[in-house]
Amino acid sequence: MKDIKKILVRAPNWIGDCVLSLPALKALREYYKDAEIIILARPWVADVFYGSPFLTRVMLYDDKDIHRGIKGFFRLIKELKRKRFDLAVLFQNAFRAALIAMFAGIPLRLGYRRDGRGMLLSKGLRPFYEKERKEHHIYYYMNLLAPLGIVNFKRFQVPRIYLKEEEVTKAERYLKGLSAPVIGINPGAAYGDAKMWGADKFSRLAKKLISEVEAGIIIFGSKQEHQIGEDIAVHINSSSILNMMGRISLRESMALMSRCRLFVTNDTGPMHVASALGVPTLAVFGSTDPEITGPVGEDAHTIKREVDCAPCFKRNCPTDKRCMEAIGVEDVFQMSLQLLYEDKTVIKEGL
Repeated sequence: MKDIKKILVRAPNWIGDCVLSLPALKALREYYKDAEIIILARPWVADVFYGSPFLTRVMLYDDKDIHRGIKGFFRLIKELKRKRFDLAVLFQNAFRAALIAMFAGIPLRLGYRRDGRGMLLSKGLRPFYEKERKEHHIYYYMNLLAPLGIVNFKRFQVPRIYLKEEEVTKAERYLKGLSAPVIGINPGAAYGDAKMWGADKFSRLAKKLISEVEAGIIIFGSKQEHQIGEDIAVHINSSSILNMMGRISLRESMALMSRCRLFVTNDTGPMHVASALGVPTLAVFGSTDPEITGPVGEDAHTIKREVDCAPCFKRNCPTDKRCMEAIGVEDVFQMSLQLLYEDKTVIKEGL
């Protein structure tokens, strides 16, 4: 399959999954050095891919606007047909993703046999799920490349997001007036409440970091989570805290995040973004498994307590959320101090 010249990649619809697909994109580029590789992505995740040296172009799929309805669907098909793709790699698992690739006349279509779309794939792989594996989710995307002959994927490289210098410089204007070290916190979680450590705990953590470390705190998150940030900011009532939840674009958030000395977060998309930017990251885990969805890299760290019902991978806890309640503010504060000031070899031995 070395004669492939044009490749369409369908991006996942979640920010974290997009970040975890980056090593697979890198492997695809290394295997097809001269191919045109275009990624088709929803507008809310496209920022993850801009600037990537592994892609020729980022193409938006917006079914709320230009690709809305039947007319918009066939407009997209027409756009893709003109490109005459040889291969479609479907990281996104929906039936429609495979349908689009088939209608676009792409002869080789790789994806997992999920959502009843097996008949639409020229090469469908058996899906595997969280409870039946103990491999990191990065392998979920790397595994899709095996039919192409890209099989040496057990030693993947850490995901990396690429920013322009001017983007970082522009983001630094928000830092004026904030004391150092600047620490980012991410108290939301789009997947569900079970993955949230709790706004109250993040608020108390931020207050301790401000009072005892003299840190400047930036709150990150989506527009839908903005009220969480407002509640924390109002409760602390300090000039040392800045709520950016939903106030800037994802790309701007990435640039601002890159200036943080530490990022404390739930298991959610911004966790993977921070890690891919090389920011020291501390993630609080409860209902999910850090061995599967945790941040990766030398500066990626997690904190978790063993309880009998975790990991359950549920969106909402049906009982008392004991996995999260077992992790105290002081626990996360002390580990934050280690990441800020102590030798990293000592930290890793203590995890």
